[in-house]
Amino acid sequence: MNFNLTDKEIETLFRAGEQSPSGGNVQPWNVSLKKNLIEVTLDPIRSKISDFLDVHCFASIFALGCFTENILIAARSLGLKFNYELKTSEKVEYFKVQITFFGREKVYTTEDLSIYVPKRVTNRQISDGTVIDQKDIELLIKQCLAFSKGQFNLNTCSSSTSKKNIARILGKADGIRMTKQETYEQMMREFRWSESEAKLSKDGLDLKTLELPGNVEKLFFLIRDYPFIREKFPLKIFEDFAKPLLLNSSHLCCLSTNSSLSPQVLFEGGRILERIWLISTKLNLAFQPWTPLIYFLIRTDYFKGEGFSKEEIKSVRNLGKLLRKEFSLKNKANLVFFFRLSKAKPASYRSIKRSWSEFVTIN
Repeated sequence: MNFNLTDKEIETLFRAGEQSPSGGNVQPWNVSLKKNLIEVTLDPIRSKISDFLDVHCFASIFALGCFTENILIAARSLGLKFNYELKTSEKVEYFKVQITFFGREKVYTTEDLSIYVPKRVTNRQISDGTVIDQKDIELLIKQCLAFSKGQFNLNTCSSSTSKKNIARILGKADGIRMTKQETYEQMMREFRWSESEAKLSKDGLDLKTLELPGNVEKLFFLIRDYPFIREKFPLKIFEDFAKPLLLNSSHLCCLSTNSSLSPQVLFEGGRILERIWLISTKLNLAFQPWTPLIYFLIRTDYFKGEGFSKEEIKSVRNLGKLLRKEFSLKNKANLVFFFRLSKAKPASYRSIKRSWSEFVTIN
């Protein structure tokens, strides 16, 4: 087809893409552009099938959904006509998204979410105590149902009892992550321990963005330098890290589906989640993902708990059962994403990301 994107359109599309969220800020995407065709694939280095939380690249594919949705939102704001298609394979690392552009609208309505793409941020500030208006929560729930055509549900809890129970459940999962050697080492690799390290790598979690109290930040440096010291601390210390943030939130939220999880379903979940996050940004809500237990459950429910001991598998599955109960979900419901919502001060820092020119190849 004889249709080419302009330089300005190319820049707008990929600047939207570069703002996308990903687990551990790994940015697991590669992109190629040839005339009117954009192909988005998994970066074989950044989406490591061996990483414990990125179980069989499911977390990376979820991030590809967020990335693609940002590009499609930007395309609508430019009046571009397009089709998109998923190319799947038995080998999940060959997952591919193709976006084909074929024209421009003469008159179009700007996609209003596009202005919130560069404003979206993970906000780990403790809530200021304000309760989010229920109409805003209902708006997010309705948008989730409408955009996913009923495939995904947004479930929320706001009672103090539910928040205490959920904090206990997620705290247990955080305790597993901190004490299990493989997940501990992966977490340490994700951290960028100084501003210069964050600027050099342009990925990972800059420790400043975690908004940690001084004593907790010192503890992280201590266990980084002396890993064995983790065994000297009571497990409850690691399990209680979650409490202040979760208990002081207005709402705790879980994205779920009754569909069997697959790369395609996780990809669509990423698209939905990105829209929920952008609408939350528009509503001036503080949004923070909390996903270790989600990917632990995917590992136990879909990959036979590989890498977990029998005791850990039993513990993780029980935590999943308890979490579903708090959200009044059936045991067959699949948990796709968890996050907390609150009213809070703006985030003090933003994660540094690669420029689009570093992951896009233009033919």
